[in-house]
Amino acid sequence: MPYPTPWNAARVRQVLTTESRQKVRDLFLHTHRPFRQIRVDLCKESDLAGCFISEEQVYAMITAGALDADNRLFFVVGEAGAGKSELCQWLEYRADPACRLAIHIPRSMTSAAHVAALLRRALGLAGAPLLRRTPVATQARHVALSAAVLLYEQGDPSLMPTSEWEELLDSTGTRAAITEHLTAALHGDSGSRYSRPSSRCTTQAQQCGTTTAVGNDPLALR
Repeated sequence: MPYPTPWNAARVRQVLTTESRQKVRDLFLHTHRPFRQIRVDLCKESDLAGCFISEEQVYAMITAGALDADNRLFFVVGEAGAGKSELCQWLEYRADPACRLAIHIPRSMTSAAHVAALLRRALGLAGAPLLRRTPVATQARHVALSAAVLLYEQGDPSLMPTSEWEELLDSTGTRAAITEHLTAALHGDSGSRYSRPSSRCTTQAQQCGTTTAVGNDPLALR
């Protein structure tokens, strides 16, 4: 005899999700428990450093900046499961769509070209490419050479000799990978299949003897 369950299994799966973004707005706001103890590590605009504030105070801090003010960055850090994604999702849903546009960039989107394409779509600019006449291959060559110039001018000493990296950046494989990214962004394709470098680029990077490490996704407000 099956044990009686006084709940709807489908409804439970809608509420108890592994990610906060899996809930639609109304359901999220009905099940969200407000954060009341968010520690501020650093704040240049007030003397809140070391204080605990609520999520509404966080929202007030973020929205206090004027539209024509300089860019303002807020880092939400904390242990896994502390509620970073929950807070960010609440901030997105809390924003008044009549006067503010909240744009979520998923963690899986690691390409700058795809982030730019996402922002342009959200701003209604997807059909208006910035470069209308320059071939994509020429754009890719420009990106590669610009990266080489930045490496010479501002590169970390650990990346010396720079000439080896210039050879890698100006290689056929690198330019082909950049062209692929730019083409995908031009067509609004933000899929992850473009997020890995080509095998040739990877091999050349290994020959340079450099290892690149990606850190963990770092609830405190900085």
